[in-house]
Amino acid sequence: MDIEGAEAKALAGARAILDRDHPNVLIEIHPDMLRERFGASADGVVEEFLGRDYRMFALTGAGIEERRSVVSGVPWKDYFFLHPSRPLPDGPFAALMRN
Repeated sequence: MDIEGAEAKALAGARAILDRDHPNVLIEIHPDMLRERFGASADGVVEEFLGRDYRMFALTGAGIEERRSVVSGVPWKDYFFLHPSRPLPDGPFAALMRN
């Protein structure tokens, strides 16, 4: 999802799908746009996933980092939310999910 601050609105409409299908999601989170345009928060978006047992990852200069909150001090960033019930092909995410 790359929807310029409407992440919380999209997730509100997708709750049934998240609960039923546990899709893996790549989402660009814009904390300022969430707050200014929609009165929502990055923490709320993250909690939509973590509250459903998803794991959150971000790409950094050092590789893939597991997180429980958004990176501070950046206007936006892409995050991967992966559910442990979804199989992944071999690779860095699959290895992290086994831990």
